[in-house]
Amino acid sequence: QVPYYKFLKDSGLVTGNASRMDKDAREVTSGLVNIGVIDSNRKITEVGYRILELSVNNDFSPDNIFNLPKDSYTYFLQFLKYTISDSQFETKPFVTLIFLLSEFDFLTFDEFTYLLPLCINDETTKNICKDINDLRNNSTTIDQIIINKMWAMQNYQNAFAYFNSRQSLTDDDFGIIGINRKSRNYDK
Repeated sequence: QVPYYKFLKDSGLVTGNASRMDKDAREVTSGLVNIGVIDSNRKITEVGYRILELSVNNDFSPDNIFNLPKDSYTYFLQFLKYTISDSQFETKPFVTLIFLLSEFDFLTFDEFTYLLPLCINDETTKNICKDINDLRNNSTTIDQIIINKMWAMQNYQNAFAYFNSRQSLTDDDFGIIGINRKSRNYDK
């Protein structure tokens, strides 16, 4: 991972001086794992070799129905397959984006940044479509949409009930109340 980070830096793909080059390299490559260009052991996949071959041969001419350059078309196909899953949901964010764009023609930066990630299933996507219409009609705000979404989630309700049940709070309570996926220490 350190040699990979150094390669990225020498190539001008990252800047600065990372104190944890291995961690920064993992952050850069995790997206490549997600779209199937490398595997979880950071080894290049068949798709990765396809993109590498196109790059080495400088062969980007379009040969597909969308008239996209060959490398872009390969990435496009990978993004169509990309899935985010959790114990409570599974979603294909690129497909969801295409759906929202078919409904609205465009998304503002805030809609793309804050509302698209809330579309985790058919029901939430339908609700977000309604919310975008309300937002564009000035009958709600991005903040209110996010707050409403949070209050509808059981884990936030449970955290709030726990918070209200305490006479005084300790650092450990913030670890229990917090909803941080990395570590309770972040909440403390």
